[in-house]
Amino acid sequence: MRVQRPVYTQDELKNAGDYRPAEALSAKGLWRQWTTAALKPANLSAFLRRRFPLIDWLPKYNFRSNFLHDLLAGLTVGIMLIPQSMAYGTLAGLDPAHGLYTSFFPGLIYFIIGSSKHNSFGVFAVISMMVASARYRIIPENGHNQYSIDEYKNTSHHINDNNTLNLGTALTPHQVVASLTFATGMFSVLNILSSVKKFFSNKFSLQLLLAVLNASFLSLLISDQVSAGYTAGAGIHVFSAQIDKILGIKVNRHSGPFKLLYLYRDLIYNITSSEWIPCVMSAVTFVVLIFFKEFLNPVIAKHSRFTVPIPSDLIIVVGTLFSHYLNLSTFSVEMVGEIPSGIPSPTLPNLHLIPHIFGDAISISIVAYCISMSLGKLFAKKHHYALDANQELFALGAMQSISSIFGCIPASAAIGRSMLLESSGCRSQFASLIASLILLVVIYLIGPLLRDLPVAILSVIIVVALKGILKQIGDVKFLWHVSKADFVRKQFEILKQKNDFLFFFNILI
Repeated sequence: MRVQRPVYTQDELKNAGDYRPAEALSAKGLWRQWTTAALKPANLSAFLRRRFPLIDWLPKYNFRSNFLHDLLAGLTVGIMLIPQSMAYGTLAGLDPAHGLYTSFFPGLIYFIIGSSKHNSFGVFAVISMMVASARYRIIPENGHNQYSIDEYKNTSHHINDNNTLNLGTALTPHQVVASLTFATGMFSVLNILSSVKKFFSNKFSLQLLLAVLNASFLSLLISDQVSAGYTAGAGIHVFSAQIDKILGIKVNRHSGPFKLLYLYRDLIYNITSSEWIPCVMSAVTFVVLIFFKEFLNPVIAKHSRFTVPIPSDLIIVVGTLFSHYLNLSTFSVEMVGEIPSGIPSPTLPNLHLIPHIFGDAISISIVAYCISMSLGKLFAKKHHYALDANQELFALGAMQSISSIFGCIPASAAIGRSMLLESSGCRSQFASLIASLILLVVIYLIGPLLRDLPVAILSVIIVVALKGILKQIGDVKFLWHVSKADFVRKQFEILKQKNDFLFFFNILI
């Protein structure tokens, strides 16, 4: 078969088809076109169902067959969150109450906008350690600043020789962390003249902006080796930061690339000044936790239908009663101290701090997203449901931005806690809602009763919870035989864990 037709150039084809180019729309016309399309019932419904997954799954939720499972899982994780939140709040360089807030608000928000059924959002050891690094860089322990907060807004501010920011004594650790949490979701678009600290007034949410740009592909750039190495390195720092509290030794806080060496040097020099009461309490707490987590709970799970583990972390109740009635505070035993009752009043973060914590915010955003997505994918594959990576990025951004006004630490899904939620029979995010409600009861009623809890007990809880993270260090032997490049990449991450710019460099590698 032969086909005969004229051969056209592009211009001839346009003339033959009477082509007329569309008129360029003005900004007002484009806005009208976009809003007209977006407000169509079908498009608006699809948008709301995607950005608020609760609207989609709640009408389909089977209360009769699922709610009891969610109730038990929520109670289990909620009880676990009480000591864990207090411990990680202290680890971040804040009062324990801020850890409780961090496990309450993000869990509540994620219930509405999260797409994973099993991720448990709240405090996480690695994130708390990263927050502490920024907090003590801006305001060192027992440090003093040159300017007041009002003067800071109108002066040329800078970093001291000791790498601390010249703000005033009015600037509190809570304000620094609130700004960091906000910056994890929110950041300033810097001017090209950032060297003189001038920046645009437009504020964007880092995670929200990435979600709008559908930048969820970023999680693919971070290999398992980089992620595991970074968290393992952070785990070493977290573990090291608890030793002085467990032994009851007073040591100075150091900064810089060799701070771990300085820390262990001080611990060795001051080992003879350790207090015997914190040492004994730490040893007893460690033995009890290991016995329950490694021996008793696995045996119960294996030989009975009762799959919910015994909450061994409630040893904080025993420790608090023991400390209170023996009046251990008179024996130089460090206590948690007063825990305020109720939710704090919402306060806007200090945006002037953002340029100084911008690198920390980006690192925390990436780590939180990658850990949350890794866990979410694992559970979604196991239980056969879809996980929206872009929605997870949106949820994290909204979660951090909203919770920052209530003094929260940046939140993330936690490995051990999410695994516990899933293994306890969780069927939906109703479990996270129940866990958040338990924390609300603690915040209003129980928190003030825990003021006599020894800090050493919280430190042991942190150390025991690090088991899974620290075990990743043992993977280096396997990586050496499988891939020398992956071995080097993981070792590099472990050794340079506290440097944000090297973290980004390793992603590019």
